[in-house]
Amino acid sequence: MTLHLRTHYDRVREELVANYDRLRENGASAEYLDKMKVGLANWVKAADDGYLAWGIQLFRKAG
Repeated sequence: MTLHLRTHYDRVREELVANYDRLRENGASAEYLDKMKVGLANWVKAADDGYLAWGIQLFRKAG
C-alpha cells in the first residue's frame, strides 16, 4: 500500500495548487502555502525514489 502514500501527497499538493488563491483569501499565508507545496513535492520525490513506506509503531505506557 506504499503507492497510496505517494498518491495521497501528490493529490494534496494538486489541491493546494488548485485552491491557492482561495486559501490565501481565507487567511493562509503565502509563506505557509509555498512551504507546503515544496514539502509535499519532497514527499512525492521521496516516494518515487523508494524512501517512503508504511510503518507501525507500538507504544506502551510505562508502569
